[in-house]
Amino acid sequence: MSREYTHFEFDPHALKRMRQRRISRRQILRTVTNPDRLYSGYRGRLVAEYTTNEGNTLSVVFEEHEHADGITAFIVTVIRKGAGK
Repeated sequence: MSREYTHFEFDPHALKRMRQRRISRRQILRTVTNPDRLYSGYRGRLVAEYTTNEGNTLSVVFEEHEHADGITAFIVTVIRKGAGK
């Protein structure tokens, strides 16, 4: 289930969580563009999840914003759930 976005923007909150949880932009982009699971979350936002080879689940909460030259994925926050948690 691959998704195409022309832009990616990050809320300051998401950037803070990425630093705290040691999650790279590359991991975020991979999760949003090719998630293992994608579902509707709170307030109409989307949640993309990806399970790593180590068994961790990376959840990315984001919004889609359409504009003239494509779709922006606006990253709201990110969560890492460790294996066994």
